Amino acid sequence: QQYVSENPDADLYIDIWPEEGCSDEYVLYEDDGESLQYKDDCCARTKFGFTYKDGVCDIVSGGREFSGGYGFAPQRDVIVRFHGDLPVKKLTVNGENVRRSRIKDGQISISGL
Repeated sequence: QQYVSENPDADLYIDIWPEEGCSDEYVLYEDDGESLQYKDDCCARTKFGFTYKDGVCDIVSGGREFSGGYGFAPQRDVIVRFHGDLPVKKLTVNGENVRRSRIKDGQISISGL
């Protein structure tokens, strides 16, 4: 995207470089991109995390939290891209197994995270 409102429901890309025994978590912050309401904490936050151990990658989404009267954040597909030399032998998303065949060219599309 070149600017905020160009494609508000564009896919979200998450890049993962797994290392044995690693884990990470982060928060996606979204606001309207136009007003100053972010100063009043008017936003949506989505928590994501992952762990990788023994070839098993578990991706966790903590869902969205809205604050300050902000009630809109587009529902979009999440494209997870895996990088590096370590294989992903098994993938789970929020504790549910994902068929290995869904991973194509090192990436997978996950709806509704």
